[in-house]
Amino acid sequence: MSQASTKTITNIVKKSYQYITADIDRALLILLTFALPFERIPSFELFDATIRPSVIIGLVLITRVAYLLATKKARINLGFPEKLLIAFMAWLALLVPESININRGVGVLLFNSFTIVLALSVSLLFNKKYIKPIIYSLFLSALGVCLFGLFQYLGNLYGLPNSVTGIRQMYSWQVFGFPRIHSMSLEPLYFASYLLLPFCAAFCLVLDSKQKIISQKLAGSLLFLFSFIIFMTVSRGALYGMVGALLVGSALFAKLKLTSLRRVMLIIVTILIAGGLSLVIINFFNKPPSSFTQGQKGANAYIAQLKNTSLDDNDGRAMSRQKAIDIVSTEQAVLLLGVGPGQFGPVVQNNIPKEGKWTIVNNLPLELLVETGLVGLLLVVVFIATMIFKGLQLGLSKPNNETSLFAAIISLYLISQAIQYQGYSTLYVIYIWFPIGLLIGVIKIKPFKK
Repeated sequence: MSQASTKTITNIVKKSYQYITADIDRALLILLTFALPFERIPSFELFDATIRPSVIIGLVLITRVAYLLATKKARINLGFPEKLLIAFMAWLALLVPESININRGVGVLLFNSFTIVLALSVSLLFNKKYIKPIIYSLFLSALGVCLFGLFQYLGNLYGLPNSVTGIRQMYSWQVFGFPRIHSMSLEPLYFASYLLLPFCAAFCLVLDSKQKIISQKLAGSLLFLFSFIIFMTVSRGALYGMVGALLVGSALFAKLKLTSLRRVMLIIVTILIAGGLSLVIINFFNKPPSSFTQGQKGANAYIAQLKNTSLDDNDGRAMSRQKAIDIVSTEQAVLLLGVGPGQFGPVVQNNIPKEGKWTIVNNLPLELLVETGLVGLLLVVVFIATMIFKGLQLGLSKPNNETSLFAAIISLYLISQAIQYQGYSTLYVIYIWFPIGLLIGVIKIKPFKK
C-alpha cells in the first residue's frame, strides 16, 4: 500500500472518530438506521434469539440511555402513547404464567419488551438536528441492499451458488422460474416491509417541492429504485402498503399545497414504470418453474402470485387464520384474555413443534387477538392509531419544515405497515419500532398547534 493511500485511510478513520465522539447519540442513531436491513446477513443464533447488527447496536443504545438516566442527564416524560406501550408489556407479563409453553411465552415477552424499550430509548436520544443524517444513512443502506438484491437475482439465475448470492432455496428460481429477492433479509416479505421506509422517505421528498434535504432528481431516482425492488420481491402486502402510503401522502401534501397534481401523476408514472420494468425482466430472464406455478412462467407466474389472495380453503395461511378465529370463538374468556403471548402455535400443535417451528397466524390483528385477547389488541391498535394521528397532525401543522416532513414520512410508513400486517404477524421487528421511536421523539420536540 502506498504512503498516499495509507494517509488517506488514516484521515478517514480520524475524521470518522471525531464525528462519532462529537455526538455519540447521533452516531448511535445513524448506525442503527444503517443496520436495519441486515436482518439475516450477517447474523448468528444465540439460544433462541437471532443476533444481528441492529440488535447489538440497539443494546448499546439502550445502555447509553440507561447511563443518561442514571446520571440525570436525561429524564423520562411519559405521554399517552408511551403509557400504552408500558401497559402492553405489563399485560404480556401477566399472560405468561397461563401459557401452555412458558419458555415460548417468556421469549415472546422478552423480544417485544426489547423492541419497545429500544423505541422509547430512541425517542429520548432523538434531536431534530439528526433528521438529515438519519435520512442520508437510510438511503445509503437501502441503496446498498437493493444493489445486492439485483446481484442476488441475476446470480441465482446464472448458477452462482446460494452461499454466494445469499438466497434461500425456497426463494430461488426453481420455485417460480425466477428468484424472489430478499437481499440481506430473512424473507422477501420482510425485505419489502423494510423497503417501504426508504420508499416513503423518497416519496415524500419528491412530493415536497420545497424540501432541501436532497435534490429532486436524486429523490426521484431513489423512488424508482425502491419501487422496482419492492415489485421484484413479489410481496402482495408490500404493494398494498405502497398504494396506501401513496394515496394518503398525496392527499396530505396536496392539502399543505406543497405539491401539485402534475407532480403526483409523475410519481404514479414512475412507480408504474418500475412495476412494468419488473414484469419485463421477469418475463425475459426466467427458467422453467416447478409445479408450484401450475404451468405458468415468467410474467404470467408473477401476476398469478400477486392475484393469489390466499383465500382458498386449502391454503396454509387461510387455514391458520381460520384456526385463530375458531379459538377465539370457543369462549368469551379467550376472546378477552387470549391464550398467551406466542401461544397460537403451541395451542394448535398440541405443544409439539413441527420441524422445530411453530405455526403463526400471518395476520397481526388476528394473532394479537388470539394470543393477547381484546385487551392486548386494543392497546396496540390504539397506540398505532395515536402515533399515526399525531404524526399526520404534526405534518399538517407546520408545512415546509423538516420536522413535519420527517413526521409525515414515518406516519406514512406506519400506514403502509398497518396494511401489510394483514399478511404477516411478527410484532417485534426493529425496523418497525425504530421509526416509532423516532416519531415519539419528533412529537415530543415541541408542542404543536392542533
